Amino acid sequence: MVTDKGVAYSGDPELFNPQLNLNSYYGDLGLNKGAPQNVFELDVAKLTPLNGRGMAEKAIALAPGGTYTLPNGKGSITFDGVKKYVGVDIHHNPGQATALVFALLAVAGLILSLYLNRRRVWVRTGTHDDGRTMVEYGLLARGEDHRLAGEAAAIRELLQREWLLHTDQSTDTVSSSTSKDQ
Repeated sequence: MVTDKGVAYSGDPELFNPQLNLNSYYGDLGLNKGAPQNVFELDVAKLTPLNGRGMAEKAIALAPGGTYTLPNGKGSITFDGVKKYVGVDIHHNPGQATALVFALLAVAGLILSLYLNRRRVWVRTGTHDDGRTMVEYGLLARGEDHRLAGEAAAIRELLQREWLLHTDQSTDTVSSSTSKDQ
């Protein structure tokens, strides 16, 4: 098939009528100058065309086994044949599903951290001068947490059960500190 500009192209990947279509040039390509060049695009600004679509010497069109002699004694071009090949690109990433699961778990953890109240608990033991064992505990919440007093009572009951403690109500203190900006 040929476009309205005279460029040949294939409409099917099958080799029904293979042809080699090209224009030829001669001159210095500037390869020894050390400047990087695109290997897929020939800069023809400083080259002399030997043939082309708009010239008296038309573009070269060769069938397999055909030979074309270049003008001005510049040599010849032979189209030896076409070898069939297929380019296949297969991707398999077995860790993709695992990465998705852990990314979703991380996002879920971040979302949960916005709604769950964090509390910290400290427990310290020591001995009084009279030989009694003293257990002190403290709780801290980030921000306002109305459940902190209930958590303190639950920790006291747990410590009493586990260590068989006797509560001295006169020294038991529960304090709450709040700050208000005025």
